[in-house]
Amino acid sequence: MRLRLSRRSVCGIAPITIPTSCQAVSSSAWLLPALINEPSILLADEPTGNLDTKTSIEVMGIFQQLNRERNITVVLITHEHDIAEYGTRTASFRDGVVVKDHPVARRRVAQEELQALPAESLT
Repeated sequence: MRLRLSRRSVCGIAPITIPTSCQAVSSSAWLLPALINEPSILLADEPTGNLDTKTSIEVMGIFQQLNRERNITVVLITHEHDIAEYGTRTASFRDGVVVKDHPVARRRVAQEELQALPAESLT
């Protein structure tokens, strides 16, 4: 089950779909205040660090939806290479210096991955 926020519920911002599982809501609840001022960029530090696979995909889906529908740039900091593949480009740092910066060759699409999960994973 998902909670659909109405246009009026977040200060005039278009609706976004937020997962309603306890873990997903608590992991993405910080996002709502961040959207109130209609930012052009979001900084997310390890947003999927303590989440299970399904919830991580849901959170990445929210970021992809914000990027696609509201043109919000999401800068995501992660140690997980598979999570980085949900973005459009990756940059790697060593000792504060960029050592790699390249487009993601095969971007993962959260919505497609959620639909492909086995039914028992969706509860």
